[in-house]
Amino acid sequence: MAHKAWTGGDEPVAICRRRLGQGLLAGAGIGLIIGPGGVGRETAAAASITGHSPWRRLGDTTAATFRAEFERMGSPMAREAEAIRGEVDGFSRLFLAMSFHETKHSTASDVIPESYSNALAIKAGNGSGRWARYPTYQAAARIWVRLLTNPDGPYADAVSIRDLISIYAPRFDNNKVTVYVSTIVDQINSYPLTPVRTPDRPAKDDQQRTREARRDRPARTRPDPDPGDGAPRSTDEPQTAADPGDGEPRPRTETSPKN
Repeated sequence: MAHKAWTGGDEPVAICRRRLGQGLLAGAGIGLIIGPGGVGRETAAAASITGHSPWRRLGDTTAATFRAEFERMGSPMAREAEAIRGEVDGFSRLFLAMSFHETKHSTASDVIPESYSNALAIKAGNGSGRWARYPTYQAAARIWVRLLTNPDGPYADAVSIRDLISIYAPRFDNNKVTVYVSTIVDQINSYPLTPVRTPDRPAKDDQQRTREARRDRPARTRPDPDPGDGAPRSTDEPQTAADPGDGEPRPRTETSPKN
């Protein structure tokens, strides 16, 4: 199955969409939070999250928790914590959990080099199979949200956390979906849920995110061979560090799975 490969520019490349069955799924309770200007946002209630919980309704954690998670791991993302959290508004608990699983918040440099600012293991959109490279973690976070929320993208029909991860990190790519889901569910449940929206962080609509991504994307003349942004791919299996000669990640090496 081909993934959505969003270039981060003006158009997406061709995709083969995977349709997932809709259904009534057990999960967290749903509440409606009213933000400034009467903007409503659905978010998860304080109930325990499971793999069947709706991924769009996991909500935000506190700003203090968001930063502390990066600092706990000695992550370079701590320097951009506030900016990153602004980009992943409404999805900050999911973002933290997936960042932890994929690259331990960009501290697992044997998976993806820190210089790539790609904690969510997003693949380049030109079909090369290489990791995408970003100027900042904030820019990468913006693209991650666009990938997941694109109404024409591969995640449009995904309802539960398991639905999402089955596409984000498919089994055919040697990923262990059950382990991935279990890990991020545990992480999400460890993050406190923000009961109300922070007043100075109003919701962003998809058009605003798109405008910002186009404005901030790197110039096409940049020397990096893979400036595009594309479909995420899991890093359950360790990889070798980047080749110091050319800056490109070496091929994946097969090792025993991480605990």
